[in-house]
Amino acid sequence: MSQTTLVNRIRSVFEENRDRVFLIESMTGRSWTFAKIHEWGLRGAALLKSHGISKGDRVALVLANSAEFAALYFSCLFIGAVAVPVNQALHTDDVSYILQHSGAKLLLFSRCTRSLILQATEKLNTLKQLRVALGQETSFHPEDVDEAWTFDQATTNPSIVPFAGASDDDTLLILFTSGTTGRPKGVVHLVRSEFGNAVAFNEAMQFGPEHRFLHIWPMAYSSGYLNTLMSPFMAGSSVVLAPAFTAQTILNFWKPVKDHSANTLWLSPTMMASLLRMDRDQDGHKYCRENVRTVCVGTAPLALKLKKDFEARYGVECMESYGLSELLILCANTPSHPRKENSVGRLLSGVELVAADEQGIHQTAANTEGELLARTECRMHGYLNAETLQVEELSGETWFPTGDIGVIDAEGNVFITGRKKDLIIRGGQNLSPRGIREVLLHHPSVEDAVVVGIPHDFYGEEVAAALRLKPGLLLADEQSDILTHCRKLLAQAAVPTKLKQVTEFPLGSTGKILNREVQALLAAKA
Repeated sequence: MSQTTLVNRIRSVFEENRDRVFLIESMTGRSWTFAKIHEWGLRGAALLKSHGISKGDRVALVLANSAEFAALYFSCLFIGAVAVPVNQALHTDDVSYILQHSGAKLLLFSRCTRSLILQATEKLNTLKQLRVALGQETSFHPEDVDEAWTFDQATTNPSIVPFAGASDDDTLLILFTSGTTGRPKGVVHLVRSEFGNAVAFNEAMQFGPEHRFLHIWPMAYSSGYLNTLMSPFMAGSSVVLAPAFTAQTILNFWKPVKDHSANTLWLSPTMMASLLRMDRDQDGHKYCRENVRTVCVGTAPLALKLKKDFEARYGVECMESYGLSELLILCANTPSHPRKENSVGRLLSGVELVAADEQGIHQTAANTEGELLARTECRMHGYLNAETLQVEELSGETWFPTGDIGVIDAEGNVFITGRKKDLIIRGGQNLSPRGIREVLLHHPSVEDAVVVGIPHDFYGEEVAAALRLKPGLLLADEQSDILTHCRKLLAQAAVPTKLKQVTEFPLGSTGKILNREVQALLAAKA
């Protein structure tokens, strides 16, 4: 099969940037040029080949953020193997499920994830994968692994030619959802979708070799693969790789940024809120104001107050984008167009988006609210059937329901106004939790809020909110004033009838708030 556009572009990136630094591992201080990561990719490809892995075979990667993880992504790409990254923050039951239902022939893990693998595989009657551990043999019990292996001691296989017979339509990876609403679901992407989206996003954002990204996402997560690894790669940018973001990493958030001169951040609203709450590094604030060029924000709705508070403290504009695991990045605020308040930006090249009414009829008039339906060249290939292990393909002509409610204005700016499944229907009236949350966040006592609907005998649902208040405050003292504030700014039906104070919100493995758990907490009888 002949080489095609994106495969050629990937090859060109390696050739044109050979001696430039691509990856800096902040944990060790080690760095890799594009040529070195290419060589490591070939060493990993030789390992895969030695275990019988060939084009189309699936490889499970259960690793912490590391240069080894990045190199193995390229190893799979070089020989056409399908990467199946497994987020180490998942529950062991979900890891077991993925190992059992992904169709992976080989399992790669490290000392950091050894305990997780042992717990996950104990739950299985039979393990379908050979187990290769990255690290010295003395780091593992012989019964736990089939082979111990290191990049430093490995060699390449001269018979392996990267991208031999490769096509843009080759299956690239299977990303499993976090499993917050049932079993993890495998989303299958092609070379065309992931790298095509990277190119489109880079062009919109004007990313290039002068950008150096901070990578703090789990590398097994979509944002950790596309947003802060392959997108920078395709732009010829460099990446400062740090441990995945947690509450424990906030106090040292700016250290890898300052030490290695990162100037481009990719954050989630949860990360931003955590920094505002706990970051006290004045040198970091100064560095951000003077050196950070771009802050991209995505993966969850960004409250306007949070955006403004973050921009005020750190002196940099936040560029919000919007996308889905199945369709990748659909639109973004970019340097090329004036930003509109509350907008998630304009469509990337190759993306179509329409608002549909409750009957599914496309709305042609601007500023008409409806469920957003998308069609894009970078759509997923399909979902993985967990029983047959085959891909249930998605038709290219299909309009994909995003599940989000939104508006597209006359200039093409997209506004997300709510989530279809999160709408609160009180007495037949549709209420958006997002708008209610914005009002709550503007009360001076409220640090963060989650708004959900809970069952009500008469109205069907009522509005409830879990609140994290500013330090030292108690809801018993603040509730009356908060509700008065809501009554001034909301319709009567939208005013919360139940408030509950929490110290933290339940988070999933990717850092997103688990609304179902919040809903259960608020619905529970006092």
